[in-house]
Amino acid sequence: MKKILFLTITACFSPFVFANKATDDAAKCDAGEGKICREIAGEKLIARDFPAAKRYLELGCEHKDRLSCAYLGEMYYFGEFRVEQNQDKGKELLDRACELGSVSRCDFAPLESAPVKAQDLQVFEPTADLRIHARTYRNNLNYEKTKKRKVFYDENGKYSEKEVEGGFYREYLGKTADGNLIAQDFYQDNDAPLTPIGTVLSLKNIPEYLQDKKVKLPILSGDNLDTIINFYPNGRVKFFRQEKFIKLADKQVKEEDRNYKQYFFYPNGKIASQSERQNNQIRAVSFYKESGNIASFSDTYIGKYSENKSEDEVIPYSYTYAVDGTPIYAKINKKMHFFDRKGNNASGIRVLKFDANGDYAICKETLSELYKEIKAALRINVEFE
Repeated sequence: MKKILFLTITACFSPFVFANKATDDAAKCDAGEGKICREIAGEKLIARDFPAAKRYLELGCEHKDRLSCAYLGEMYYFGEFRVEQNQDKGKELLDRACELGSVSRCDFAPLESAPVKAQDLQVFEPTADLRIHARTYRNNLNYEKTKKRKVFYDENGKYSEKEVEGGFYREYLGKTADGNLIAQDFYQDNDAPLTPIGTVLSLKNIPEYLQDKKVKLPILSGDNLDTIINFYPNGRVKFFRQEKFIKLADKQVKEEDRNYKQYFFYPNGKIASQSERQNNQIRAVSFYKESGNIASFSDTYIGKYSENKSEDEVIPYSYTYAVDGTPIYAKINKKMHFFDRKGNNASGIRVLKFDANGDYAICKETLSELYKEIKAALRINVEFE
């Protein structure tokens, strides 16, 4: 995406500037910078100069760039981009990529079954309890009102002694009979509610493995002490999470008991992502803002928890899709599988190709921005799964 952006920007300047950049990159490639060779190969591929793309991948592989070896090996294995198919040579290059650290190319084998199509996955439709609005949502909280006081935070949830533009503030309103604090968060710039009125989660309700982290405690909505809700300034729901362990108070929570449901929405009310954990399985789906189609899907199965849990106990199953629902790649048991626009096995270099609609570029950009937004929505410095 960055490389495409660079090409677009430099097109506004003189050919001389662009030529100098190309010359400099070629010199760096010749000098042994394998990653630069791979980036040049990507540019040549987009320009449909396939022989030049192959040549620069060969140079990148010679300079020990693992992805250059991987892409070149897959091109030979599948006979793509006018490269004569040679599976033995392709496998040799993929083994080289494995030696250099590209784990997903170790013991390489194409996906035998057809990739899962986005339309075959169950698309989430928000239920009535998620179609709430800041103006109309009410809690049935019983608490004693106290003198209101404000605490200020920046946009990342860091405490501030004064108002912060773009940040938010917490207004403390009172206490419950058992001593829990009641509060509500607001956007600093327009005083719009960020959260409903709710109970401030106390440290005693947080499992021991989180208590050593600097946590800006979230507000839990109403009587449901396992629910966190954030609103956009326009009043629509931004974030909704229900998590079992919050109810367990002082008890140490077992890993397998951390069940939750989590949803994130775009400002227009469309679903942005959903994530659920039930016992030893986590299912997560992200959606495109423009079309509402699935952008990514994953199932993760978690082995029995232990302090010495090895990586092998977590088996990810994930797909990433273009805007039109075409599978781009899958990761199954640590193996990465790429697909062409017809759903056939293909090389990883294809993810550098952008079609006329910019599907692949949008996918990468959308997911990156989405994850940043979700973290910001939580307003706490705890890394949830």
